[in-house]
Amino acid sequence: MSKSQRWSVNETVILIYFSSRQVRCKALRCLLARRGFYRSPRAIKHRAYTLAKSHPELKVNGDFWDLDTVDNWIDNIAGDHRSVNELIWFGEKDARDVMKNQPIESLHGVFEWFDFRMSSVRAFPREQKRDG
Repeated sequence: MSKSQRWSVNETVILIYFSSRQVRCKALRCLLARRGFYRSPRAIKHRAYTLAKSHPELKVNGDFWDLDTVDNWIDNIAGDHRSVNELIWFGEKDARDVMKNQPIESLHGVFEWFDFRMSSVRAFPREQKRDG
């Protein structure tokens, strides 16, 4: 992949979501590849850094990702909550990739963060209203 290859919205959504959930570059490279995108760990690290720099609201005190803000931001850039959830769906093969490509000591708490977004999914599309 050439250095000038622009990041797509889908790649950016995947990158920011999983970075905010403490998935590291090598593991994130596998998650991107499984979804049809190919980036080096260096490119992934650089893109995450530049996005956090250009969107400081995504981090609390510049150190930790603000998960609510991240979730709203990725919905906004993608334009659709449901398509974001399809991109970030985390299956068994993804879990194996993360465990294989990330130091075991860094995995404490990582998998719990994936439920955070899923529990915030709207039960009904915006166009529909709940009955009673």
